[in-house]
Amino acid sequence: MSNVLDTAKQHQIRALGTLGRSLREIEAATGVRRETVSAYLKAAGIPVRARGGRPRTWPPNPATRPEVSTDAPSPNPATTREVSTDPGPSRSPQTSACALYREVVVDALARGRNAMAIWQDLVD
Repeated sequence: MSNVLDTAKQHQIRALGTLGRSLREIEAATGVRRETVSAYLKAAGIPVRARGGRPRTWPPNPATRPEVSTDAPSPNPATTREVSTDPGPSRSPQTSACALYREVVVDALARGRNAMAIWQDLVD
């Protein structure tokens, strides 16, 4: 009996490693110990996850690049109608709490900002 895995098992380990599976997942799928799986993956040049992490790759995920923005790519106003802060007939005659910020909100909507971005600007 030899200490080398058959080629079918080696291919299976390499395929699962290429898909980014963890050593524990590969161990469960193949029945081969994690230490052995790690040795075969390292020999094949496939990055192995460090303890509690993912393989180190460059460049980082696109979400961590500086050009990411929370604004919509094109103007997409929250409403297509004109924004009204009038209390309307069913409300009490008091003015709206938003009336002070009407110009800021209308200007932001004209620039294509969404409601969450406008709210964040007002909070700041």
